[in-house]
Amino acid sequence: MTFCTGCGTPVEGNFCQKCGQAVAQPAQPPAGFGQPAAPPPPAGFGQQPAPPPAGFGQQTPPPAAGAKKGMGPLGWVLIGLGAFCLLIGVVVVGAGFFFAHKVKEAGIDSELAQKNPALAAAKVMAALNPDVEVVRVDDEKGTLTIREKKSGKTITMNADDVKNGKITFSDDSTGEKVSIGSGTDVRLPSWIPEYPGSKPEGTMAASGNHGEGGMAHFTTSDSVTKVLGFYQDELKGAGFKITSNVSGDSGDSKGGLITAENTSTKHTVLVTVGSSDKGTEVALTYGSR
Repeated sequence: MTFCTGCGTPVEGNFCQKCGQAVAQPAQPPAGFGQPAAPPPPAGFGQQPAPPPAGFGQQTPPPAAGAKKGMGPLGWVLIGLGAFCLLIGVVVVGAGFFFAHKVKEAGIDSELAQKNPALAAAKVMAALNPDVEVVRVDDEKGTLTIREKKSGKTITMNADDVKNGKITFSDDSTGEKVSIGSGTDVRLPSWIPEYPGSKPEGTMAASGNHGEGGMAHFTTSDSVTKVLGFYQDELKGAGFKITSNVSGDSGDSKGGLITAENTSTKHTVLVTVGSSDKGTEVALTYGSR
């Protein structure tokens, strides 16, 4: 409230109602007077943000892949069972079941397979193993050269030797060769199921730093179905995992194949079965590493 400076009477307005003296109104406080002060701006307010550190938002490049140690031809024989053992089984069993029925799935004519087993086997291998590619096939010499895609390493195999019970591998980078002969006195490893009444013959075997491997074949009067069922049950009972089980019928010829692996013992088995004029022919290809 404002008071007159002359008589002290309370005044409303600009003049005293008692003495008529003009009264000055007090100055108004500035806006925000009496209110708490605003907090100070945060540190760095109004300043440009600091640039990100060098390399921010970029992915660290992966470390360079270490160089792989070289592997001799024997290592290819033992470790590459997925590709090479299939080739051996196909050639030994012959053009009956496999060439007449399943080989068509790889785009191979059965007539071509019978006339040119080296070329047919090479195509089958390439079709069934994505890690391997066929580089060269020499029909006259009966050889085929294969490359492992990951390492780029090549190896040459003489397919004609296989038909005669002998395998010859040569490492194209070193010139080293390994030949595996055949024999009639066969003694399979203890972890290979022996078919009742069978007498394996024409075995091929090798051993080295990378493990051991080999092949045996025999003929039985039992049916293809019975033989396949025996090996499937026996391998499962021995702790193997069946990774492939294929069978088929192409009229006069019947057959199938089983691949199995035991990861704990690192054993691999390929069983190829086909009917022929002699009966049921069975090829066992095995390896460990």
